Amino acid sequence: MEEVEMMPRVCAWSGWPARAVLVLAALSLVGPPARPAESSEYVQGLGYVQGSESAPVTIQVFSSLTCPSCAKLHLETLRPLTESYVAEGRVRIVHRFVPSRQDPLGLLATRCVHAARRLDRFDDVTAAPFSTQNMWMLNGNLGPVLADVLAPEELKRVGDLVESGELEGEVQGEIEAARQAQVRATPTMFVQRGETTTPIVGAVSYGILSRYLEKLLKGSR
Repeated sequence: MEEVEMMPRVCAWSGWPARAVLVLAALSLVGPPARPAESSEYVQGLGYVQGSESAPVTIQVFSSLTCPSCAKLHLETLRPLTESYVAEGRVRIVHRFVPSRQDPLGLLATRCVHAARRLDRFDDVTAAPFSTQNMWMLNGNLGPVLADVLAPEELKRVGDLVESGELEGEVQGEIEAARQAQVRATPTMFVQRGETTTPIVGAVSYGILSRYLEKLLKGSR
């Protein structure tokens, strides 16, 4: 679990320029990967949404892409939840990404996620950093990780968007949402049904979360 210290309104690169970290030029020979269908959409002011608006339960998830507990939650709990409860129309998941003040690499990864949204590649570009944290967090190089899921022209477009500054409003919007929700650590989930919202902090297993959801869906606590 990672404590959250919110980024200031103006975010500096702190020595991590996009081109140097992404190493785009060195990856120009990578062939385009297969493209599975996206299962999420970006809703302005809300975040990345998976599932139907009419789902009886909404889970808002605040994560950091450099947080090991967040990776565990995303890969071992939220992914199977998407394939079951979300696919069945019973749960909607809203993803919010919150880099901390002392985490320039996490800020870079967050910018890449927002850039990938504009290419309809949010799902892939979110899963890849989470599943390979032990690699890219050691060497500080996201390029090879993103090259595994993006075609060369997509990778270049992500780098261009990250450098352009166009994404800062979206990134700051996520940070402000976490501030308003009084998020103190990642991952934090807010599970809502009707007028009732329950905060859950930490990487809860799929089994525990699914049992809780069944009780909510049956109208009991």
